[in-house]
Amino acid sequence: DATSHGHTRSVEAQLRNVQVISATRSAFAALLADGTVVTWGDAATGGDSRHVQELLKDTRHIEASDKAFAAILGNGSIVTWGDK
Repeated sequence: DATSHGHTRSVEAQLRNVQVISATRSAFAALLADGTVVTWGDAATGGDSRHVQELLKDTRHIEASDKAFAAILGNGSIVTWGDK
């Protein structure tokens, strides 16, 4: 969440079978083995992915910039969130 300052407490139970982790300046995204993505940290820089979470079901790869994330899905489409 936006007040976690990088601590995983708010998402700790969800962080199982992590395959890849990526970070912006103040947020993190973990790609899980089942193709879902868990985010935490500053909401303004990608720590809150609730508005795109339904789209992040078959994620194959995640990348981070300074303030945003991009995910490549299994169908070749891209989903972005954070400071656009």
